Amino acid sequence: MTWPENLQDHAPRISQDLKGFVDGYKRLRAAIGRDRPLGHHHIPAVLLLAKSRDLDYRDLEVPQSYSAEVVARFLAPTSVHQFNAEDERLLWEVLQATGHLDQNNQVKPWQEFPTGECLLLLVLSDFLEAQGVQNVVLSLSGLGLFSRPVHDLMPLLSQVRVHLKEQTDLWPYLVQHADHACSLDQAERAVGLLSAVCLPERWISLVRDDTPRMIAVALLLGYLDDRLTRSEAVRPLTLSLSHKGRGDLDAEPTDDSGARIELPEHIPQWAEPWMNDWDVPHHDAPAEARASVLLRMLTRIVLIQHRLAAPLPQAEDIGALVDMYTESDDVRLELFLALARKDADVIDNEARLSRLQEFFGSSAK
Repeated sequence: MTWPENLQDHAPRISQDLKGFVDGYKRLRAAIGRDRPLGHHHIPAVLLLAKSRDLDYRDLEVPQSYSAEVVARFLAPTSVHQFNAEDERLLWEVLQATGHLDQNNQVKPWQEFPTGECLLLLVLSDFLEAQGVQNVVLSLSGLGLFSRPVHDLMPLLSQVRVHLKEQTDLWPYLVQHADHACSLDQAERAVGLLSAVCLPERWISLVRDDTPRMIAVALLLGYLDDRLTRSEAVRPLTLSLSHKGRGDLDAEPTDDSGARIELPEHIPQWAEPWMNDWDVPHHDAPAEARASVLLRMLTRIVLIQHRLAAPLPQAEDIGALVDMYTESDDVRLELFLALARKDADVIDNEARLSRLQEFFGSSAK
């Protein structure tokens, strides 16, 4: 057997994990056959197989593939196997050789674009287009979310996304990877594009099982901002309780519909483990934890609002009235209020947090 000339170029990396290289070579041979001559791209392929023991060579070889499929084939193992920059360079070398893409001008921009930003563009554009936002890619580019212009990615973008979403077990990995690459500021600026097709008061309905978690955080904060703004336009809503009971909260009927909090039709599965918990994650915790706690806070506010809006119980004697009170959730409203205040600690914005705390108790005595 004759080894390709570029074997020596990779000697330092091979020496770091010779056993893995041998194992990767055996798996390569099992895929391509024992008699097939090795090409230059086979050495990078063996190095990738050595690093990721559950990687299949068939995921790397893409003969007679369309450009969009090659890009999708690059993004998939890069994300799932957490390839670093050197691994990505090796993978492109393999894909270019097996896919015959040396002079492909449509693929080249994807090679030059940071992988995390590629995934972020795919995930954000997928979500926003599904909501009816027009000219999504150009609009996102105009927000300054990316380190370089995205115009050259547009010809393949929708096709790449189709290839990736067809692999239903893969897409969640890519969304998670994009979540990690997305800051809250980026998510909020992107979600702001929804205002043209969906008012913030309806953003709560977009928080679903398949909503990317950082987008869910941005949606919930945008929805909360809208509720707080509306509450300031009417008489401030008081959630605080005192020894006098509920009657002193709003002695006179007021229109607080602007401050009324709603919830998604269904609490997403990823948030359910947090709903009955007490822990409040730090404001830089993973997006899923932050979104879940924001939903929990809204759930507690809804419970309080519903109880305060209910008619006062009627009874003929004080004993029956006390029994009705102790058998209801009213006895725990102060606890729910304290827990909602604590949940608000997940918000990393002093101005927003201040408005929320004022919403909780601006009329407290």
